[in-house]
Amino acid sequence: MSVAHPTASAAATEAAFLAANLGTPEWITSLFALFGLDVPVWLTPLLTFIAFLAPIPILILFRSRSRPRQTHIPPYRERVVILGASSGVGKELALSYAERGCRQLLLVARRADELERVRAECDVIRLKGEEWEMSDEAPGYKERGSLKTLSLAADCSKAEQVDKIKQTVLDAFGGLDTVHLLFGLSALRPVLGIADIDPIRKGSSSLRNGSLGSSQEPEYASLAGLEAVRFATNRINEVNVTATALCATALLPILQLTSSAPSFVLLSSIAALVPAPTRALYGSSKAAQLLFFQSLALEAQSHAQSTRRLRNEAASNQTMGSKKRASVSFLAILPGTIKTDFRSSAVDGDPTSAGAFDASHPSQGEKGAKDVLLPKEVADLTILKTDQYATGEVALPSKYKHSRLARALVPGLLGRLAHKKYGY
Repeated sequence: MSVAHPTASAAATEAAFLAANLGTPEWITSLFALFGLDVPVWLTPLLTFIAFLAPIPILILFRSRSRPRQTHIPPYRERVVILGASSGVGKELALSYAERGCRQLLLVARRADELERVRAECDVIRLKGEEWEMSDEAPGYKERGSLKTLSLAADCSKAEQVDKIKQTVLDAFGGLDTVHLLFGLSALRPVLGIADIDPIRKGSSSLRNGSLGSSQEPEYASLAGLEAVRFATNRINEVNVTATALCATALLPILQLTSSAPSFVLLSSIAALVPAPTRALYGSSKAAQLLFFQSLALEAQSHAQSTRRLRNEAASNQTMGSKKRASVSFLAILPGTIKTDFRSSAVDGDPTSAGAFDASHPSQGEKGAKDVLLPKEVADLTILKTDQYATGEVALPSKYKHSRLARALVPGLLGRLAHKKYGY
C-alpha cells in the first residue's frame, strides 16, 4: 500500500488549522498560504508576546499624563497658596491655576505693585473660562462668593507677617489643599569676592573701587570684608531657610487638618545638590532649605501615623481621640537655570558688578539658550507632578536627574563642569 503525500494546499490547510487553534490571526495564515508556505512555529508565540507588550506604551503615556488628585480635589474647589507669586515661576503658577478655574487662590509676595498686577491678570484669565457660571446648576455655583483672587504683600521672614498669611487662609478659605513655596534670594560672588580679596576676580566688590590687578589689592580680609560676608550669609539664610521654616510651621497644620489630599511643593534648585564655584552662599542656603523640607516630610509622616494610631486606640476605649491629620505629599522641584530676573535678587551685589557668569544663562547667547528653562514649562511640570501625587525630588532638565550618582561615581566630573559653567 502506498502512502499519499500531502499536497501544498493540504499542508497549508493543516497549518491554518493549527495556527487557528494556537491563536495566529486568520489573515496571517491566509497570507502564508497564498505563497504556499507554512506558518512558522515561532510566529504565534512572537505575536502573543507583541500583543502582550503593545498596551504598555499606552499605559505608560496615560500614567504620565493622568492627574488622579483632581478626582479628590477638583480644580475649582482647590485651595491654593503661592508664596513668591509676583514674578517668574510663581507668576506662571498663579496664571495656570487661574486658567483652570481655581477660585480660592492666595498670592503672596513682597512687591505689592507687581503682586497686584498678577492678581488682576489671574481674575481676567479665570473669568474668561467661566461662561458656564451663567447656570445656577454649574459645579461650585454656591461658592461664587469667592470669585476674586486674593493677594497679600508680606515678608515671609517676619513671623508676624507669616501669622497674617495663616489667618488670611483660615478666614478666607477655611482650609488649605496646596502650598507652593517659591520665594528666595540668590548670591553670585565667590566668598572671598564678597570680602573683596578674591585673587581671580579682583576689585569686583562693592566695598571699594580699586583698579583691576592693582598691586594694592589686599590679601587678607578686613573687618569690613568680614562684616560683608556676615551680612550676606545672614540675609540669604534668613529668607531661604528661616522664612521657609516659618511658612511651613504656619501652614503645614492647616494642610494636615483641612485637606483630604494635601500637597506641599518647594521650588528648590539643582544648586542644593551640586556644589559650584561662585555659588557657595546660594548653594549652601538651598541645601539647608532642601534638607529642612525633606526632614519635615518625615516628621509629617509621623504625625499622620501617630494620629491614626491614637484614633484607633480611642475607638477601642470609646474615648475622644486626636483629630485626624492627613498624609501630606512633599515635592521639591530642582531646576537648573531659569529665564527670570532672579539674579537681580543677589544679596552680594548686582550681577554686573559681581562679574557673574553662567554659561547656561540666556545672556551668553545661543549656547545659553539651549539649557535655560522657561518659567512656564517649570510651572506646568510642577502642577502636573502635584496633580499626580508626586513626592521626593524632580530635577530639571533631565540631565541633572542622576547628579547625585554622577558625583559618587565620577567625583571630579561635576566639579570640572561647574568650573566651566560659572567661568571660575
